[in-house]
Amino acid sequence: RVPPLFERSPETGEIRSLNLDNIDLFLAQRGSRIKITGWEGEPLPEFSLQTLDGRLFSHESLKGSNALLYFWFTGCPPCKKIAPILAELSAAYRPRGFKFVGINADDVLELETSNASRQAYLSKEGIDFVNLNLNREVREKFGSINVYPTLFFVRKDGTIYRHYVNFQSRERLVETIETMSAMN
Repeated sequence: RVPPLFERSPETGEIRSLNLDNIDLFLAQRGSRIKITGWEGEPLPEFSLQTLDGRLFSHESLKGSNALLYFWFTGCPPCKKIAPILAELSAAYRPRGFKFVGINADDVLELETSNASRQAYLSKEGIDFVNLNLNREVREKFGSINVYPTLFFVRKDGTIYRHYVNFQSRERLVETIETMSAMN
């Protein structure tokens, strides 16, 4: 699928080094469809996706709220590590109007999982915020995401405040949410 762009720690699954030659080749092959940096201050791409239970969800649902978009896939080691943190933060910040949205990439990565198995995983991790099924069109709008998890923090005005790739600590996530909340 993708040339090896990085090396993960076998123990933790976290990225520990980048293969810059393969990254350059990957970008050259995909041209302008790839966007890895430069998201901060950009408008949130317009999107519309189905929830795991088949309802439609669009970027319009985020207007007027600070939000976190969490791109993940089933079996992703750093996603498994960050999931309980996101569940905890969602419970803490949802009453303050902060929205959390998961966007699952299993289908575009051609992983053999079902909505039922994804939902079972989310329940096990305590994640009760809305989760969507990513499609190829929306994946491209977000720079053809290839590293998971990818996190987009979106301000009430619809601009991207922060963009993080790979596991992020609870402290970094709280700091970002608190800073966004103080800006309003």
